[in-house]
Amino acid sequence: MKDNCILLTLPAPAVPALEPALVENFGSDRAVTVYTEMAKQVFALARRQPDADVVICYWRDSRHPDLRWLDADDPGFLVPRDQTFIESFIKSVRWCFEAGAKRVVCVSAQSPGMADEWIAKAFEMLAERDLVLGPTRDGGWYLLGFNGIKADMFKDYPWTGENKGVMIGKRAKSAGQTIYTLPEFYSVIDVDTLEEWLAKTDTVLKHNGAAVNTKKDFPAKPSGSPGPDIPPAA
Repeated sequence: MKDNCILLTLPAPAVPALEPALVENFGSDRAVTVYTEMAKQVFALARRQPDADVVICYWRDSRHPDLRWLDADDPGFLVPRDQTFIESFIKSVRWCFEAGAKRVVCVSAQSPGMADEWIAKAFEMLAERDLVLGPTRDGGWYLLGFNGIKADMFKDYPWTGENKGVMIGKRAKSAGQTIYTLPEFYSVIDVDTLEEWLAKTDTVLKHNGAAVNTKKDFPAKPSGSPGPDIPPAA
């Protein structure tokens, strides 16, 4: 393992595993299309980084037992054994350190289009700080960087009703850790952020062979209209 490691945590491209907001805002079929393209772009971003190994923690299912949907060569992956995301996340970060990494940067598959320079800056700052945080405008994170991980920071994560980025910062400071914060960025969860991503990256998103038209394919919902029943995320 190289000193620098990039960790991706990916669910299978199937509705039960996806962020519920994706399914609610884009519909079941198109949510899978959106997620798949996002994951491919973030994986490509990770592989572009010089002098860094890429590790994937993958929640597979019977229809997607490997990562050939992500890359034809199937890059291989860690298999999460725990019930919750955060338990598997912490164990995956620890595995990277135990395998020889000195700095681990975790990036979100829902923030495609992030700058390569931000990844490089995260690794650079981890020589001086304990934690690097890339916050999203919706209160989450697109990047978390560690030179060691304190599991207690993430007790009871996700924190209902709390801004995750703010809470991670607060808990890191309470644990005596130093923090570097990257620029705020989007997480693709609705039509507005979808359009922002597509415009930023010049991506032509295709569904069943046809280019997605965000205005026609995702019409605005009437105010107060109920959304579809969404299965819980894995």
